[in-house]
Amino acid sequence: MPGLLIVVAVLVTNCKSATVTGEYLGCAYTPKQTPANPYPEMQPFDHCALRVGADIQLEPKHLEALDFGEEGLATIYIGEQFYYVKPDGAKAQVLAWEEFSEGLARTVIDRKIAYIDKRFDIRLAPQYDYAWPFEDGVALVCMGCRAEQTADGEHTARVGGVWGFIDKTGNEVVPVRYPGHREAYDALERAKADRSP
Repeated sequence: MPGLLIVVAVLVTNCKSATVTGEYLGCAYTPKQTPANPYPEMQPFDHCALRVGADIQLEPKHLEALDFGEEGLATIYIGEQFYYVKPDGAKAQVLAWEEFSEGLARTVIDRKIAYIDKRFDIRLAPQYDYAWPFEDGVALVCMGCRAEQTADGEHTARVGGVWGFIDKTGNEVVPVRYPGHREAYDALERAKADRSP
């Protein structure tokens, strides 16, 4: 029997080292409120997740420490990306500091913007190079636009390409053909005025 225990211990050790062949990542999140920490703030943590191939696995102690709030979702920054996480560990990558707007959040799939719901189901497939959160049932989108650093060096603006608006079903309520966001907004205002009695 003692020989069997040694073999099992070696196998477990070998399996454990085989699963830890990924890259450890730091993260930052706001832990849940506790009597010792009644007013938690976002904190950085080392080695809170493990990247194995394309998958990122959150360490169990950090998953347990997350504040999932009333909707059962927590926000966490892992490596260089933001994610929403559920208590079961399911996660969805979202844009930086993304909040759900009108029930949808933006994610990136194949370098295009898609929209997900709170179950992490894709509601609008990736189609546009960039898109903004929904507001009043529409979202500004662009094709062929690119990120450009602003003069202050602290922000990024989207420039170039063609612009328009979509609704929550993905229909273009303002065709994506305008040379800039101002022209797309003007077209949206004209469309609203045409629909008014």
